[in-house]
Amino acid sequence: MYRRLLTSLALMLCALGVQAQEAAPAAPPQAVSLLQGKLKFDLPAGFTASDLPPGRPEDGTAGASGRLFINTDARQVVVVSEAPTPGGVAATDDDKVFLSGAAQGYVSQQKQASADYQPLGEDTLRAGALGLRRIDAKGSFAGTPTLNTSLLAGSGPRLAVVQIVSREDDPQGHAGLVQRVLDSMPAKVAALAPR
Repeated sequence: MYRRLLTSLALMLCALGVQAQEAAPAAPPQAVSLLQGKLKFDLPAGFTASDLPPGRPEDGTAGASGRLFINTDARQVVVVSEAPTPGGVAATDDDKVFLSGAAQGYVSQQKQASADYQPLGEDTLRAGALGLRRIDAKGSFAGTPTLNTSLLAGSGPRLAVVQIVSREDDPQGHAGLVQRVLDSMPAKVAALAPR
């Protein structure tokens, strides 16, 4: 699943490096909902959305779905996806063991997909009763150095991943978007000590 998302992400980041020939009206703010509404947040104005192709059994991505949000002016991309949990494991809403394993698997897959993917830090968060794992990293896609923040959550048989990607030369813009996403979650996001 993640390789397909990375390919889409790389294509989008290439497009962000090219100036648009005509200015398009700014897209309105958008509400995002995953895990049957247990994980909700808002994206600010300026992001346009498109659906990712559905997962396919031959790719090992059966049951996966996602959306791609692009802000060409800010040169930022947000990818949201849901997929069946690895091995069909049923995760509780704040399953620390599941989140630790999912985070390890996610980082491993990112490193396989991009040799320069480098995790910078990891935090355990909670949005209401839902546990989240935050992974901050840097890397590059299509030759563009990037900052990446990924949020992972599991509930029942589903794993949700939110990837926030900005150009490395805009750390303030990246931090601002990440904070805005976290602040927009209906239940206050509380940072916990990683376990």
